[in-house]
Amino acid sequence: MEYSAMQRLTTKFEEVPVKNYSLVNKFANQCTVKGIAYPQGVGANKKAAKTRAAETAFSIILGFETFEDYGEGRYYKI
Repeated sequence: MEYSAMQRLTTKFEEVPVKNYSLVNKFANQCTVKGIAYPQGVGANKKAAKTRAAETAFSIILGFETFEDYGEGRYYKI
């Protein structure tokens, strides 16, 4: 979130259905930065899911990971 604020990027979080449901991961959030939807973050509660979604988007933006690392073939704009 701080990175988005410093770079003046529009960031939006939304709850989405969990792709691979388990007893531990019950919530999922998806982060959209500048119209690009990043892979979902999952967690045991809403706060953990939102944090994981932000970490995933941040690591892809910085180039540490790619969409392929998360099983996503390509990004898509919303």
